[in-house]
Amino acid sequence: MSILNLAIKSNDTETVKLVLGKAAENAKTSLSKDTIIKHATRPLWIKWFSWAVGKDYLEIAGQMLRVDGMPYYLNQDDRYLGRLLLLAIKRCRGADMATLLLEHGGDTPLMEATAHKDMDTVRLFLQSPRLNLNQRNHWGETALHKMISRRRPDIAELMLTWDGIETGQRDFKGHTPLMVCLLEMAGAADMSLYITLFKKLPIREGIDMETFRRDYATIVSQRLDNSRPEFLLELMVFVSRLHRPLMGYIMGV
Repeated sequence: MSILNLAIKSNDTETVKLVLGKAAENAKTSLSKDTIIKHATRPLWIKWFSWAVGKDYLEIAGQMLRVDGMPYYLNQDDRYLGRLLLLAIKRCRGADMATLLLEHGGDTPLMEATAHKDMDTVRLFLQSPRLNLNQRNHWGETALHKMISRRRPDIAELMLTWDGIETGQRDFKGHTPLMVCLLEMAGAADMSLYITLFKKLPIREGIDMETFRRDYATIVSQRLDNSRPEFLLELMVFVSRLHRPLMGYIMGV
């Protein structure tokens, strides 16, 4: 990778494009499924990618992200692509570079706020009419998915007050926010933290009792370990009460 490093240091964009293009082509046709990622350390790849973003070299940044496994490699642990969004906004013309980062797993400002459990900032973003609050990250999660999985049902409930929040989106594991909520409930010592949120999600998704039994209870039972064998029974009893009548129970009528 010394050729690539030298080309980047000297701002030789044509050589950079040539090396990355050839590497991506070889990765697609090689029987060994080798990848150029392992030929340089992650800090070096981060340095190179930051150079491409900072210089507004959209084609080069795109070529890097097309290398098999690169988006995950750059994003692991510290969600690096999301951290580059501000740089892209400040240095790049138009929204193409920011769009590239978001499409490959960069966290939106809302996701950053939810990650830090910043209720006031989340509320600010919810009130902004121009933000896409349903943007998905590299794992297919929306901010709503993330808040539930981070055990902040209170912020998830706040997000549900905004009509534009979509509750039916599935992450790359196939989980809707309701499924994430159920799995968190199954693993929690105290389910009561999630009850208010759980009352609201089926209504938003338009789920009836039969759909719940077919699509949700079965999946939850498949993921439960022996430590909570009673959870599914508790859940079905609760859902039965929730559904008869569903709206009346939720409204406390």
